[in-house]
Amino acid sequence: MNLLHAFFLLPIIGFLPLTSTYGQTGQRESTLATINPTKDLTDICVKPLLSGQGALRGLVVGIIHDDQTETWAYGEEGEKNKKANGDTLFPIASISKQFTALLLAQLNVQGKLRYNENAITFKDKPVTYRQLVTHTSGLPLLAKGLSSRSTTEKFNEFLNKHTLARDPGLPFQYSTFGYGVLGMLLTEKGDAK
Repeated sequence: MNLLHAFFLLPIIGFLPLTSTYGQTGQRESTLATINPTKDLTDICVKPLLSGQGALRGLVVGIIHDDQTETWAYGEEGEKNKKANGDTLFPIASISKQFTALLLAQLNVQGKLRYNENAITFKDKPVTYRQLVTHTSGLPLLAKGLSSRSTTEKFNEFLNKHTLARDPGLPFQYSTFGYGVLGMLLTEKGDAK
């Protein structure tokens, strides 16, 4: 299994935008009863995201309710010009950093690691978990030739050949690659429960 993939089905529970009208008596009257409260409301919420400037190319919505799952796909899969479907996997990009940082915090609380302990030694320079999570590791923004679908072996190969532009520690330098390394290291520490 590729350790750098972070995909999930987002349950949408209780997310129902309501529109209303007022009759002659001033009573609030919901238009919810006139439409299907799942697919139709999902369409109302999602379709504006797929049109206009800066629009999404595609989106899959999953709703889980009472052990039943429904999915609706909109648009296309990234650059592939292929229609999205319930099995489409989209990268969730930098939002995965919050989940990685949360896992680090859980492992710290469980005593499986400490923020200031050495996470990796990079060309004889120790890099701590704190430096990886706070973007002060000295690792680059991205690793040339690697993607979120690259294997652990490819990551390790890059690490063995790369030279840091600066020593670990301050100043801050945003590093998506550093978070990829952190994610790989945390998976080796075991599941946080």
